[in-house]
Amino acid sequence: MAQTSFTHADLMTLWELNGGSPALADTAAAVAQAESGGCLYAKHGPVDDRPEKICTYTYSTGEDSYGLWQINRQAHPQYSPADLYTANGNAAAAVAIATGAVPFYPWTQYRNGAYLPFLVGTVGTQPGQGVGASAPSSALAPQGHRGYADLRNSLGRHLPTQLERSKHTGQRTLSLLTHPTRKRR
Repeated sequence: MAQTSFTHADLMTLWELNGGSPALADTAAAVAQAESGGCLYAKHGPVDDRPEKICTYTYSTGEDSYGLWQINRQAHPQYSPADLYTANGNAAAAVAIATGAVPFYPWTQYRNGAYLPFLVGTVGTQPGQGVGASAPSSALAPQGHRGYADLRNSLGRHLPTQLERSKHTGQRTLSLLTHPTRKRR
Protein backbone atom coordinates (compact mmCIF):
# COMPACT_ATOMS: atom_id res chain seq x y z
CA MET A 1 0.00 0.00 0.00
CA ALA A 2 1.35 3.43 -0.97
CA GLN A 3 1.99 6.14 1.61
CA THR A 4 -1.11 8.30 2.12
CA SER A 5 -0.22 10.38 5.18
CA PHE A 6 2.73 12.78 5.09
CA THR A 7 4.61 14.54 7.88
CA HIS A 8 5.97 18.05 7.64
CA ALA A 9 9.43 16.64 6.83
CA ASP A 10 7.91 14.36 4.15
CA LEU A 11 6.15 17.32 2.56
CA MET A 12 9.32 19.42 2.58
CA THR A 13 11.17 16.57 0.87
CA LEU A 14 8.40 16.16 -1.73
CA TRP A 15 8.48 19.89 -2.43
CA GLU A 16 12.24 19.88 -3.02
CA LEU A 17 12.28 16.60 -5.01
CA ASN A 18 9.76 18.12 -7.41
CA GLY A 19 11.79 21.25 -8.10
CA GLY A 20 10.64 23.49 -5.25
CA SER A 21 13.03 25.92 -3.65
CA PRO A 22 14.56 24.68 -0.37
CA ALA A 23 14.06 28.21 1.00
CA LEU A 24 10.29 27.78 0.54
CA ALA A 25 10.04 24.15 1.69
CA ASP A 26 8.92 24.91 5.26
CA THR A 27 6.13 27.21 4.08
CA ALA A 28 5.14 24.77 1.31
CA ALA A 29 4.84 21.94 3.82
CA ALA A 30 2.88 24.15 6.24
CA VAL A 31 0.47 25.13 3.45
CA ALA A 32 -0.07 21.47 2.55
CA GLN A 33 -0.69 20.56 6.19
CA ALA A 34 -3.23 23.37 6.53
CA GLU A 35 -4.90 22.46 3.23
CA SER A 36 -5.09 18.65 3.52
CA GLY A 37 -3.77 17.64 6.92
CA GLY A 38 -0.93 15.98 5.00
CA CYS A 39 -3.31 13.38 3.57
CA LEU A 40 -2.88 12.40 -0.09
CA TYR A 41 -6.56 11.66 -0.72
CA ALA A 42 -8.06 14.84 0.73
CA LYS A 43 -10.74 16.22 -1.58
CA HIS A 44 -12.87 19.37 -1.63
CA GLY A 45 -15.29 19.41 -4.53
CA PRO A 46 -18.55 18.32 -6.12
CA VAL A 47 -17.66 14.63 -6.62
CA ASP A 48 -15.98 12.23 -4.21
CA ASP A 49 -13.65 10.52 -6.68
CA ARG A 50 -10.93 9.59 -4.18
CA PRO A 51 -9.28 6.27 -5.06
CA GLU A 52 -9.34 5.39 -1.34
CA LYS A 53 -12.04 6.79 0.94
CA ILE A 54 -9.63 8.02 3.58
CA CYS A 55 -8.78 11.60 4.49
CA THR A 56 -11.40 14.30 4.42
CA TYR A 57 -13.98 14.88 1.73
CA THR A 58 -15.89 18.15 1.72
CA TYR A 59 -18.70 18.69 -0.75
CA SER A 60 -18.41 21.98 -2.64
CA THR A 61 -19.45 23.32 -6.01
CA GLY A 62 -17.15 26.33 -5.61
CA GLU A 63 -13.95 24.37 -6.13
CA ASP A 64 -12.61 20.99 -7.13
CA SER A 65 -9.41 20.57 -5.10
CA TYR A 66 -7.25 17.46 -4.91
CA GLY A 67 -4.61 15.95 -2.68
CA LEU A 68 -1.85 17.24 -0.46
CA TRP A 69 -1.74 20.85 -1.69
CA GLN A 70 -5.43 20.87 -2.66
CA ILE A 71 -4.80 21.75 -6.29
CA ASN A 72 -8.00 23.29 -7.64
CA ARG A 73 -8.77 21.83 -11.05
CA GLN A 74 -11.25 24.62 -11.79
CA ALA A 75 -8.30 27.02 -11.73
CA HIS A 76 -5.74 24.51 -13.08
CA PRO A 77 -7.49 22.06 -15.44
CA GLN A 78 -4.17 20.96 -16.96
CA TYR A 79 -3.66 18.58 -14.02
CA SER A 80 -5.57 15.30 -14.04
CA PRO A 81 -7.11 13.72 -10.92
CA ALA A 82 -4.88 10.67 -11.51
CA ASP A 83 -1.76 12.87 -11.29
CA LEU A 84 -3.04 14.92 -8.36
CA TYR A 85 -3.75 11.79 -6.33
CA THR A 86 -0.04 10.91 -6.44
CA ALA A 87 2.37 12.56 -4.04
CA ASN A 88 4.86 13.57 -6.74
CA GLY A 89 2.16 14.72 -9.16
CA ASN A 90 0.51 16.90 -6.52
CA ALA A 91 3.85 18.33 -5.34
CA ALA A 92 4.96 19.06 -8.92
CA ALA A 93 1.70 20.92 -9.58
CA ALA A 94 2.12 22.91 -6.35
CA VAL A 95 5.67 23.88 -7.33
CA ALA A 96 4.47 25.02 -10.76
CA ILE A 97 1.60 27.06 -9.27
CA ALA A 98 3.70 28.68 -6.52
CA THR A 99 5.23 31.45 -8.59
CA GLY A 100 5.18 35.20 -8.44
CA ALA A 101 5.99 37.78 -5.80
CA VAL A 102 3.96 35.92 -3.17
CA PRO A 103 4.42 32.26 -4.16
CA PHE A 104 1.68 30.75 -2.02
CA TYR A 105 -0.97 33.42 -2.62
CA PRO A 106 -3.19 31.03 -4.65
CA TRP A 107 -3.82 28.94 -1.50
CA THR A 108 -6.62 30.06 0.81
CA GLN A 109 -4.89 28.60 3.87
CA TYR A 110 -1.88 30.78 3.10
CA ARG A 111 -3.90 33.96 2.60
CA ASN A 112 -5.90 33.48 5.80
CA GLY A 113 -2.81 32.51 7.83
CA ALA A 114 -4.03 29.01 8.73
CA TYR A 115 -0.64 27.62 7.66
CA LEU A 116 1.28 29.58 10.31
CA PRO A 117 0.88 27.07 13.18
CA PHE A 118 2.44 24.38 10.96
CA LEU A 119 5.70 26.25 10.28
CA VAL A 120 8.68 24.63 11.98
CA GLY A 121 11.49 26.86 10.76
CA THR A 122 12.37 30.49 11.09
CA VAL A 123 10.88 33.26 9.03
CA GLY A 124 12.76 33.80 5.79
CA THR A 125 13.85 36.96 4.07
CA GLN A 126 10.48 37.56 2.43
CA PRO A 127 7.20 38.01 4.32
CA GLY A 128 5.42 34.72 4.84
CA GLN A 129 8.28 32.54 3.66
CA GLY A 130 9.84 30.05 5.99
CA VAL A 131 13.22 28.47 5.51
CA GLY A 132 13.82 24.78 5.77
CA ALA A 133 15.06 24.72 9.37
CA SER A 134 13.89 21.82 11.45
CA ALA A 135 14.01 23.30 14.94
CA PRO A 136 10.71 24.55 16.36
CA SER A 137 10.33 28.33 16.28
CA SER A 138 10.25 28.49 20.09
CA ALA A 139 13.76 27.04 20.13
CA LEU A 140 15.03 29.55 17.58
CA ALA A 141 13.98 32.77 19.31
CA PRO A 142 13.79 33.58 23.00
CA GLN A 143 10.32 34.46 24.23
CA GLY A 144 10.99 38.22 24.17
CA HIS A 145 12.41 38.21 20.64
CA ARG A 146 9.63 36.54 18.70
CA GLY A 147 7.90 39.84 17.92
CA TYR A 148 9.94 40.30 14.75
CA ALA A 149 8.98 36.83 13.49
CA ASP A 150 5.34 37.50 14.34
CA LEU A 151 5.53 40.80 12.46
CA ARG A 152 6.96 39.10 9.37
CA ASN A 153 4.28 36.39 9.50
CA SER A 154 1.60 39.04 9.85
CA LEU A 155 3.00 40.98 6.89
CA GLY A 156 3.04 37.81 4.81
CA ARG A 157 -0.60 37.25 5.65
CA HIS A 158 -1.94 40.80 5.33
CA LEU A 159 0.37 42.64 2.93
CA PRO A 160 -1.02 41.11 -0.30
CA THR A 161 -4.56 42.11 0.67
CA GLN A 162 -3.51 45.62 1.62
CA LEU A 163 -1.52 46.05 -1.61
CA GLU A 164 -4.56 44.98 -3.61
CA ARG A 165 -6.75 47.46 -1.72
CA SER A 166 -4.20 50.24 -2.33
CA LYS A 167 -4.13 49.40 -6.03
CA HIS A 168 -7.94 49.65 -6.26
CA THR A 169 -7.98 52.90 -4.27
CA GLY A 170 -5.33 54.36 -6.57
CA GLN A 171 -7.29 53.31 -9.65
CA ARG A 172 -10.48 54.89 -8.28
CA THR A 173 -8.63 58.10 -7.41
CA LEU A 174 -7.03 58.30 -10.84
CA SER A 175 -10.41 57.71 -12.45
CA LEU A 176 -11.95 60.54 -10.44
CA LEU A 177 -9.07 62.89 -11.26
CA THR A 178 -9.09 62.19 -15.00
CA HIS A 179 -12.85 62.45 -15.59
CA PRO A 180 -13.89 66.01 -16.32
CA THR A 181 -16.40 67.43 -13.89
CA ARG A 182 -19.28 69.68 -14.77
CA LYS A 183 -18.68 73.34 -14.25
CA ARG A 184 -20.94 74.92 -11.70
CA ARG A 185 -22.90 77.98 -12.72
